Amino acid sequence: RYAELAATGFNVTVLAWDDAGTAADNLVRLDLTRPLGLRNLLLDNDLDSVSTSNPASLALADTIVARYRDDPAFLGYYLGDEPPASYFPRLGEWFDILRERDPAHPAWNSLGPRGAFFTPADFRAYVEQYVDATHPAVLCNNQYDFQITGDARYLTENVATLGSVARANGVPFWGIIQLVEHWIFRHVTEGMLRWQVAQWLAWGAHGIGYFTYWTPAPLPGYGWQPAMIEWGTGARTPYYDMVTALNARLAPLGDTLAGLRWLATQHAGSVPPGGV
Repeated sequence: RYAELAATGFNVTVLAWDDAGTAADNLVRLDLTRPLGLRNLLLDNDLDSVSTSNPASLALADTIVARYRDDPAFLGYYLGDEPPASYFPRLGEWFDILRERDPAHPAWNSLGPRGAFFTPADFRAYVEQYVDATHPAVLCNNQYDFQITGDARYLTENVATLGSVARANGVPFWGIIQLVEHWIFRHVTEGMLRWQVAQWLAWGAHGIGYFTYWTPAPLPGYGWQPAMIEWGTGARTPYYDMVTALNARLAPLGDTLAGLRWLATQHAGSVPPGGV
């Protein structure tokens, strides 16, 4: 299954949906992905017991870091999706603890989207607060514009703001692409996938991910439709070939752009909110 994932052109994995966060599972993942050149962002729930307020717990931090630090398939420590600002002090504590013991492998979050905030200023303040609290190695988030009721039209503002804060702090940024139909989000076509990727690349993103690769298990109220791999059967859907073809074009473009200095992004014709 990891070879199947690598064949799409992906080079980084993130934890499974509803992941148990155990060291045993993580070590198996590293063994399976190492020969494929894939690297992993891993959740280790033992970190929940580590705090500077309990000095005795810091020995556990040493143990956690020792599990993964020397493995070439390890990329970083996953610390949660879309954290609210109230979590930032605790995240900052974990970032510092891990950075002190393993500066080569950063802690990582995917932040909340622009659409979760009333104003652009509120969203920017949220991202800047995260940077101030954690001093991350990379910024990342998602903004899913394709809703059942119409387009939210927040993506450009989202990418422009995330990129601006990233450049101001000398770090790269990544974007997560809307793929799976669920909840309030509608079916996405190949053109809509390509459009999203193009927006992130045009603003200087250094990484692209997709939500989701494997379809999550059925959940009342979410209405999960097939993603790249079907839940239950494990069969490939048409999205698998779409993304494989898209990644084949994306990789050389992204690698070239990543070596350049971003100057500006300008829209021709219609200009979305946040665009120039």
